[in-house]
Amino acid sequence: MKSNTNMNNTTSMTRNDKHTVTTRQLCFMLAFFLPANKIILLPSVLTQYAGNDLLLAALAVFVLQGAAIFALLWIMSRTEKTLFELIEGKFGTWAARIFYFILGAYLLFSSVLPVTEHRLYTQNTMYDTLPTILIFIPFFFFSGYAAAKGLQCAGRAADVSALLFLVSVPVLLFMSVASVDFTALLPIGSAGAGKIFNASAHVLSWCSDAGWVLVFLGNVRVEKNFLCKTGISYACGAGVVLLFLAVFYGIFSTVAMNESFAVVKIARYYNALKTLGRIDYLFIYILSLVQLFALTLPIQLSAYTMGKAFNTDMPPLFSAIVNGVLLLVVLFTAKSFPSLERTINGYLFPVFLVFANALPLLCPLLLLGEKQARRDNNPQTDEQKDKEKDNDNRNNRDRKRQQIPAGGKEF
Repeated sequence: MKSNTNMNNTTSMTRNDKHTVTTRQLCFMLAFFLPANKIILLPSVLTQYAGNDLLLAALAVFVLQGAAIFALLWIMSRTEKTLFELIEGKFGTWAARIFYFILGAYLLFSSVLPVTEHRLYTQNTMYDTLPTILIFIPFFFFSGYAAAKGLQCAGRAADVSALLFLVSVPVLLFMSVASVDFTALLPIGSAGAGKIFNASAHVLSWCSDAGWVLVFLGNVRVEKNFLCKTGISYACGAGVVLLFLAVFYGIFSTVAMNESFAVVKIARYYNALKTLGRIDYLFIYILSLVQLFALTLPIQLSAYTMGKAFNTDMPPLFSAIVNGVLLLVVLFTAKSFPSLERTINGYLFPVFLVFANALPLLCPLLLLGEKQARRDNNPQTDEQKDKEKDNDNRNNRDRKRQQIPAGGKEF
């Protein structure tokens, strides 16, 4: 087992290198990255399975994710160790490397559906005529550059995204409010528990943010009121999605399941658009930058974990590998997105249940025995402290008995 000195050195390196983000940046990720890509296809898919109870289905998933993320945030507030160091301390280096390789593969897998979804969204909403799939290839150059720059790059992207998100999303929601009929969401619970549960299970791939929070263990500079700040940020991110879902269904009601790419369509009935044209697209383009940053985050984390698994500091290499694999998947599934979506959400959802829910909830168990381990690592120091304390207590009792002031001589 490593000594305290070595472990402290390792922690210092981890918290000061290019893979460290601040508490503020993590809060921005939870508040702005989290909802950015959940307002494209997720609303129509939820409506397809849960009808007017799409809010209940989404709320159930967010509560489960909230518990998983809070467990990870609690670990961050208790220790500066990374997930790799925690696993290494319990099970050894090779176990940590194997786990990080599997985690990197999962993060790559979790990026497949969002990237293909965004490719479809870009092709169908941002061009007058349907362009070739090659128009989306520049994304992988951007993603490759970001993944080669370490986790600090993700933190800076979160800082930029905060302003862009606050400029765009409130305006789009404001343009939509006049067309909303919230009574369309009534009666609550009419879909039945079975359909609500099925809808929640079907959208686990969209709501799997705890999977990427795992990688930030030990890579965040924890500040005062850390749990409160990050918890509120997550609640804000989830709240934005729930509000958007309510607005979306309040506008389209029973035909909502047929309205894909919800973020483009909710503001199109705004009265001013009749004279000004589709000025809502200006804010949609601004929001697309936030979606771009959010889309690259799991890809960056996949390249980072792969590098840790192979114990090499070559981010460009693993960035090229991860983005190359993802590019091939996008090219081969260009004309089969419905089948891809049904396969991942309909049959492979247990993967997300394990990595983004069960695993984070079990991670606090890695802290069991940490205090005892620190004492075992330096037993002589603890014994010396106990002896010094006993000697001090004995000397104080002798002084009181003899009524000799501290520092006086004994006669």
